[in-house]
Parts: sequence; C-alpha cells; structure tokens
Amino acid sequence: HEGLTAADVATLEMLVRTNALPRLEALSLDHNGFGAEAMQALCEELGHGTLRRLQYLVLSTNALGSEGAAALAAALGRGALPQLKSLGLGGNHIGSYGLITLAPPLRQLQLLKTLRLWDNEIGDEGVVALLANLDEKHKQLKQLQEIDLEGNRITATGCGTLIAALDGGALPKLRELDVEGNPMSEMAKEAVLAAFDRNMNIKHNINNQRSRPLAVGMFGSGVVL
Repeated sequence: HEGLTAADVATLEMLVRTNALPRLEALSLDHNGFGAEAMQALCEELGHGTLRRLQYLVLSTNALGSEGAAALAAALGRGALPQLKSLGLGGNHIGSYGLITLAPPLRQLQLLKTLRLWDNEIGDEGVVALLANLDEKHKQLKQLQEIDLEGNRITATGCGTLIAALDGGALPKLRELDVEGNPMSEMAKEAVLAAFDRNMNIKHNINNQRSRPLAVGMFGSGVVL
C-alpha cells in the first residue's frame, strides 16, 4: 500500500501490538518512505507471537537505511515471522552494513524463497555475510529460489562468493538470480552465468540465449546479468 501517513503506520503498530491480525499472510508497505524511525517502532512489536502466519512482506522504497535493517534483524532474531517466504527490501539503501546485520537471521528463515535487495548500495561484504559458508546442517537458505541484487556495488569479489555458493550446492533451489547493474567485469558476469548453468543443469535453456543481456525463462529459470 502506498501513501501511508505517520498516523497510518502508528495504527499498524497498534494492530500488530494487540495481535489484531493473527491470520494475515501478506503485507505490502512499499513506496511509502516512512523511514528508519517508523520501522524501528513497527519492529518493536514483532517477535512476540504477532503476525506468525505472515508469509509475504514488502518494504521496498521506504528509506529504511542500515538502522531500519538493524531493527528488522533484531525482530527476526527474536523469532518474528517464522513463516516468511518472501521479503522485499529493494530501494532502501541499507548498504553492506545493513545486510551484514540482517544476514544471520535471514539465514535462519527455513521457508524463505524470495529475497529482493535491489538498489541498496550493497557491496561485496554484504554478499559474503549472506552467502558465504552456509550451514548445511541447519539447511540455511536451502529453500531460496530467487535473489535480486540488481543495482548494487558488487564486484568480482562478490561474484566469487556467489560462484562458490552455487558450485558448492549451497543454493540447490535457486531459479532466478539478478546481478544486473553492478560494477563487475564481463568476465565476472560470465563466470556467474557459468556457475548458474552448472548449478541448475539447464544449459539447453540458457546457452541458447547467451547473446542476450537477459536470460530468463518465464516458464522455467533464469539469470539476469
């Protein structure tokens, strides 16, 4: 929902605090720009048995910054949103620090399938925090099907982390990967694409489209470089 006022956010905080939305499964708050302070207040109400059925949460373009990311990380760390399958945080300028803070609780979300982090000024350190050395025993990010990292600050170093995760079998269900608009070389992009090919075993689908900047199968899988 767009156009929320401060009063609207305060009302939402009250509804969450009083557990007035016990069956809510999807919540879209994108494009409101309500900032880190409102996010902190909202997250303080999470993790106490509220919104336990929520599966889809969109918080894109809300000027959350690293402080808002830290507030969400704290809530998730308290056990908030255990059923979460999709999280949209694009356009919030959380930076590498924000993702470093979020990475540990995100890695513990057993059902997470979609993670959208476009336009967040995330660098290589953030990618390392999220994807390096994923714990096989605890099945970290094993259900993840889509990662959107478009328009960040990822270089060849971050690509190396992505490649290691793909080649190591750490992301067995990944179907969509977007790293377009990052300052990485063409060689690094090709290396990520090759790792994606190997991981998905769908060379017959992607190789035919190597000449195109976008290799996406609407009925299958894809990678955006």
